[in-house]
Amino acid sequence: MSNLIQTKERLNSTKSTQKVIKAMELVASSKIKKAKEKALNNKDYFEQVTGIMQSIYSFDDMFSYMNLDECEDNTLIIGITSDMGLCGAYNNNVIKKVIQLIAENDNPFVVMAGNKGVNKFNFEGIRMHKAISDISRIEDFSLAKDLAEEIINLYSSKRVNKVLVVYTKFVNPIVQQVEVIDLFSLEQIEKDSLYNYDLEVDGDKKQIFNSLFIQYIYSVSYYAVLNSIASEYASRRNSMDAANNNSLELIEHLNLEMNRIRQAMITQEIAEIIGGAEALNKE
Repeated sequence: MSNLIQTKERLNSTKSTQKVIKAMELVASSKIKKAKEKALNNKDYFEQVTGIMQSIYSFDDMFSYMNLDECEDNTLIIGITSDMGLCGAYNNNVIKKVIQLIAENDNPFVVMAGNKGVNKFNFEGIRMHKAISDISRIEDFSLAKDLAEEIINLYSSKRVNKVLVVYTKFVNPIVQQVEVIDLFSLEQIEKDSLYNYDLEVDGDKKQIFNSLFIQYIYSVSYYAVLNSIASEYASRRNSMDAANNNSLELIEHLNLEMNRIRQAMITQEIAEIIGGAEALNKE
C-alpha cells in the first residue's frame, strides 16, 4: 500500500511539473518569433555597414586613422549571457569561451552582461571591468548602446587595441552557436561582409572614417545583443521541449507502475480470499 501511495504522489508531482514546463515552453515559443524577426531584420543592416567598413579599409591611409599602434597592448573582452537559466548550455558556452579568452590574453578588460555571467564571475573571483546585471529589464538597444559606449571609451582613451565580443549567434530555432567578433580585425570584417562597395572618398577622410567607425561599433553591439536574445529564447524552448518529453515519458512509466502495483494488490487479495475459503472448507 505504501508503494502505491508513494508512486501516486510522485505521479501527481510530475504532472504538476510537466504543466509548468509546458507553460515555459509556450512562453519561450511566443517570444522567439519577435526576437528572431528583430535579429534577422538587423542582419542585413549589419552586413551593409560591415561592407562599407571593408571598402573603407581598402584605403590604406584611412585604415591608419585607427591609430592602433598608439594604443596600449590590451584587450577588451565582452560576454553576453542571460539573466535566467533553464536554457540548456546557452550561458555555460559563453562563459567557457570568455574564460578561455581571458587565459589567452594578458590581464584583459572584461565586461559581462547578464546575471548568469556576472554571478559566475563573482563566484569564481574573476575580476570584471564592468558588470551589467538585470539585462532583461533593459531595452535591447539600450544594452547595445552601453556596450558600444564602453568600447568607444576604452578605445578613445587608447587603453585597448583589441576588442572581442562573445555572443551566441542565432542560426535557426534549433541551432545556436557561440561566436567571437574580433572588432578591429580586417579578416573579421571581410568574413562578416556580404556586400562589396566601390567607394570614392571625398572630403575630410579622418572625419568620415571616425563617423563610420563609431556606426560600425554600434552595429556590431546591436547585432550581438539581438542574436543573443533570440538564441536565449530558442535554447530555452528547446530545453523545455526536451524536459516536457522526458516528463511525459516519466508520467507514462509511473502510470504503468501504478497499474502494476494495483494488479499485484488485487492478485494478493484474491489469493487471500481463496486461501480463506479453502481453510473454511477444510473445517
